[in-house]
Amino acid sequence: MYRKHVGRALILALMLSGATSMNAQRITRQFKNVPLKTVLAEVEKELQYSIIYKKDEVNERKQITRDFKDASLEEVLSAVLDNGLSYSVQGKMIVISKKEAAGSSITQQKQIIVKGIVKDENGEPVVGANVVEKGTSNGTITDMDGNFSLSISEGSKLSITYIGYLDKDVAVSKGKTTLNIQLKEDTQALDEVVVVGYGSVKKRDLTGSVSQISSSSIQNQAVMKDPMQALQGKIAGADITMGNSPGASSTIVIRGYNSINAGNDPLIVVDDAPFGGKIDEINPAEIESIDVLKDASSTAIYGSRGANGVVIITTKRARKEAKLSVSYDGYVGVSKSFKNYDMMSGEKYADWKRMANYGKTDKEIFDDIQLKALNSGQFVDWQDLMFSGTGYKTDHNVSINQSNGRNRNMLVLGYNKDQSIIDNMGYERFSARINGDMELAKNLTVGYSSLLALTTRNNGDNSVWKYGTVIDPLTEVYDENGDMRFYNSGWYQTVLHSNPLFDTDKNNVDNKEKRTRILLNLFADWEIIKGLKFRTSLTYGLSSIENGVYKSSTSQARQLASPSAEYKKTNEQQITFTNVLNYKKVLNDHSLDVSLVHDMQTDKAELVGLTGQDMLYYGSWFNVNEAPDVFTRLSSVRKWALLSFMGRVNYTFKDRYLLTLTGRYDGSSRLAKGNKWDFFPSVALAWRMNDESFLREVDWLSNLKLRLSWGNSGNTAISEYATQGALGKYVYYFGTTEQSAMGYLPTELANNQLGWESTEEYNVGVDFGFLNNRISGSIDGYIRNTRDLLMKRNLPINTGYEFTWQNVGKTRNSGIEIALNTVPVVTKDFRWTVDLTFGYNKNEIVELFNGKEDSPGNKWFIGQPLYVERLYKYVGVWQYGEEEEAAKYGREPGNPKIEDVNNNGVYDEGDLHTFNKIPKWTAGLSTGFYYKNFDLTIFLYGSYGNKAMNYLSRRITNPNSSGNVHASVANHARLGYLDGNSDNTDVWNMYILPGSNGLCRMSVNDANDNDRISSRYVEDASFLRIQNIALGYTLPKNWLKKLKIENARIYANIKNVYTFTGYDGYDPEIGSTQAQYSYSGQSMLMYGVDTGRCPSPRIYTFGIDLTF
Repeated sequence: MYRKHVGRALILALMLSGATSMNAQRITRQFKNVPLKTVLAEVEKELQYSIIYKKDEVNERKQITRDFKDASLEEVLSAVLDNGLSYSVQGKMIVISKKEAAGSSITQQKQIIVKGIVKDENGEPVVGANVVEKGTSNGTITDMDGNFSLSISEGSKLSITYIGYLDKDVAVSKGKTTLNIQLKEDTQALDEVVVVGYGSVKKRDLTGSVSQISSSSIQNQAVMKDPMQALQGKIAGADITMGNSPGASSTIVIRGYNSINAGNDPLIVVDDAPFGGKIDEINPAEIESIDVLKDASSTAIYGSRGANGVVIITTKRARKEAKLSVSYDGYVGVSKSFKNYDMMSGEKYADWKRMANYGKTDKEIFDDIQLKALNSGQFVDWQDLMFSGTGYKTDHNVSINQSNGRNRNMLVLGYNKDQSIIDNMGYERFSARINGDMELAKNLTVGYSSLLALTTRNNGDNSVWKYGTVIDPLTEVYDENGDMRFYNSGWYQTVLHSNPLFDTDKNNVDNKEKRTRILLNLFADWEIIKGLKFRTSLTYGLSSIENGVYKSSTSQARQLASPSAEYKKTNEQQITFTNVLNYKKVLNDHSLDVSLVHDMQTDKAELVGLTGQDMLYYGSWFNVNEAPDVFTRLSSVRKWALLSFMGRVNYTFKDRYLLTLTGRYDGSSRLAKGNKWDFFPSVALAWRMNDESFLREVDWLSNLKLRLSWGNSGNTAISEYATQGALGKYVYYFGTTEQSAMGYLPTELANNQLGWESTEEYNVGVDFGFLNNRISGSIDGYIRNTRDLLMKRNLPINTGYEFTWQNVGKTRNSGIEIALNTVPVVTKDFRWTVDLTFGYNKNEIVELFNGKEDSPGNKWFIGQPLYVERLYKYVGVWQYGEEEEAAKYGREPGNPKIEDVNNNGVYDEGDLHTFNKIPKWTAGLSTGFYYKNFDLTIFLYGSYGNKAMNYLSRRITNPNSSGNVHASVANHARLGYLDGNSDNTDVWNMYILPGSNGLCRMSVNDANDNDRISSRYVEDASFLRIQNIALGYTLPKNWLKKLKIENARIYANIKNVYTFTGYDGYDPEIGSTQAQYSYSGQSMLMYGVDTGRCPSPRIYTFGIDLTF
């Protein structure tokens, strides 16, 4: 009993803390085709008001589709209530009633005092129930024990309402003024809807592991190039790496890396159809919600494409009740690079060169340009020169919603531009989406979704980040005529290292990708009979991709030779045809939802390309056909198809025992005859424990659901013709004087036994909510095994083939995910929210060739993650006094010391260490502060446990490197001069400056390779980043009425605020450098390797959000 009272006290305290004036507390929610009754219930729940009305006066079934952003209670009620209704606020109660005619008044009647208690079906008091004299605004709420007392007119009725329960009217009999009232639970109360693939379910009925992000969460992050950025740190278990350079798409991995060769990207589904384009082609302003399916019971419905998880994007559709509305959201901003390497200054570099060339004069060491810089003291800080500029960003979106009730259309127009601090690097996107629905009959609706996206990405030459760092300060940028020097000193001409500023000019380096994406989806929904619905949809996607690279004679690549150019054009088209038959039936304690699905997808791609050089005039990549020397011609076509049949059964007993069964039968053209088809089943169970009688009395428990699931999914993301073998060109020479001939040799051995890569997953999870869901979240644990990996096997040369594809090996991912959402404080004018996600993953290779055979050349090792470095462990430098021990290993003092793990006296494979390049866990923390019309949100993201190979650091810390070096290199022992003005050939003027004994000895001819690759260049790439800070202000309504503006919010945003890390490079968030600079996907060997990637800029933006 004590526990009950404590729980009631907590609930009552929370309700009182939520009491606020109409304009003080705000609500942000999206409602899509939701009954008015549900909207009012959600307002009660969100703002802690009690809403009272007569059912015969308010149309509870009225469908509401509205997107409220930081709206006041007055704004919400004004938007959803009919014109004939009015409302009044009395403390914590809102009474909705018909507007009274002028001059009308309430007839005075005899008043009586009615007392009573309100209980639920279990006899427990209902705290905070609304008790109102029916037809009036006279009412009260029940106290902590369910009691109430109210003065009403004699003969009146009482109306009792409470969220989650059915409304009840009670007649007050004459002489009976003490009442005992029981409320029944409302089992039809709406819950949040989650898209699960070929349908949707209420979140309370969900049996799998699914996370959802709403449009408000997406739009609160002002600077986004693609929708995946909105998921970073918001989805537990999703490892998302941002693309730094303009237009570089983010990469997402859900619950670890499963496949070695067949790809680890999740399936992207947009409006029920797989999306074949690049994710940046989707404008975030078009999105209504993003649902991420993580466990196999959820993804198995997508069969062979669901092994890596599924991301379902639902775009916005027109609101049914709005006749015409227009909204605009846009921002402008600037970006600055804020981190440089600590390179040597001009003076230090000159001293360094003198020391390295002791015995020589300055005239012997330096050329004329370098001497000029020394004498004038005008040195060049190349990092400041190249990377201190300002980039700019802008984004503009206009949404038009048109509806006459039965016919609805929505148009979203978007423009995004991201200009880098490097002139010839940038990104631009034009997008237009039109979605529409038409009700042809009461039971028949047809609709469409269409997209046009035009993107242009200027890639430039990414080597400028490296060359702009390493070029030395004893140089000249311009000659005496003011023209840029191609070689910044005579020495650079000898090593063919040109001025990197030339490669920032689009007239010298034009590296461009232009994409045109067209997407059209047509669908029809037909309710055949009550409970039986049929949906058919056809989706057509077309992409035209042009890739061109032009490099003039004055580029680093051409070195004053004639220009070169290359051009490739790819046309891709996808067709998806889907039919879904769904039947729903509720019978007493049983609820059944059955879906049968037929799905067909075809894909075709055509490629042509040319590469040439020696063009006689200035041109660009589109002039490659004018090159007299065209040495590469490309052309190819590829096709594949997938045919699928599937079914899903959702069964619920007593609204608390849930079962989901799915099965999908897939046939893929990629595989050989006899192995094309496979079946992918799944099963999931859930138990809504808080609905059990033994937990109903726990007042502080709002939700408790236990989930258990198992499922199978597959992967065939390999070449379309991998099972059919391949031939390759071969030039055969008959003799030294005879003409050669072109022939063909077999290169790939066909494998007609190649089958599916299969993933099996177990998941256990719990969803919870406490204190009226002021604290809510979920915890999931999983084990995922992927077997029959699609592996490329190199073959012995005597077979006549280079390689073949086989099903070999097994990987495993296991981990835990936590999502927590809290509202710690709610007062009259202030609200504070805190959301946390955490995902831990252990990735390992379980089997490889012949079961337990490692593949060192590919860096694949049993028991280790997929992405590792296998290196000697650097433990310091051999010191004086260790000569004898060092000699055992063929070393001497000053050489790097490597750990001899097996103590056998030699450095061999047994001494190699494995360094993991995959994060062990990722986490996100989002907190929001809302005070009156102000809002402040802060988002942090962290990654821990992964290493990175800093190749650029190796280059700039090597004393023997050409060009400038890191300032720390000066800590080596070196020569000093007693008289700096004296000639450094005078040995009596020299002395030794002691250096750090932690640095390896310098040697021009280094037999022991003091700069060898080892863990010396492996760094901890863990980080915690203040990713985003946004401050907004919503303008008061009375300011906007004269301008006919419904809502206006201004905001400022800072992205990439600060990063806490021990990593020395530009950015610890590396991923795969190949994925950053090309469209060929992740590279196994380049993952976690930093060769000098585009620095992460800090971005400042200012924007406005308007609704008319």
